[in-house]
Amino acid sequence: MADFTIKRNDWGVSEPFRARLKQLAVNAETGEVEHDSDGSPKYKPIDLSDAEAVRLFLKGEDGLEITTDPVPVFDEEGGGIEYQFKDAEGEEPADLGTADTYLLEIKIYKVDGVTTVPNTGFYSLEVVKDLSP
Repeated sequence: MADFTIKRNDWGVSEPFRARLKQLAVNAETGEVEHDSDGSPKYKPIDLSDAEAVRLFLKGEDGLEITTDPVPVFDEEGGGIEYQFKDAEGEEPADLGTADTYLLEIKIYKVDGVTTVPNTGFYSLEVVKDLSP
């Protein structure tokens, strides 16, 4: 089962792709991962206030690769991003014009380097066929 599912060409028409980026909470003194009372790891929002750019990278099972334009941040301190996938323009195909299952990662560019979310593995985005051409 995919982390995100959308019909072909729909995002940007009905609603944007939205996510809140988080990272493991690490104790500044010990360097150890913090845990909730139930023993599960704690996560904290990624602060995007000093991000130069955020981009989505997708790679389909058929090999199609998509790199988005910079993704707008709607909540800098809370790690909130929102992206309207683009329709076809001239020779450029639509971002979500091909039904497929895509690996998805989000890259945050800052002066001191790049952070990739998730930091292990990938999210999955399934673009399913619709009835119209």
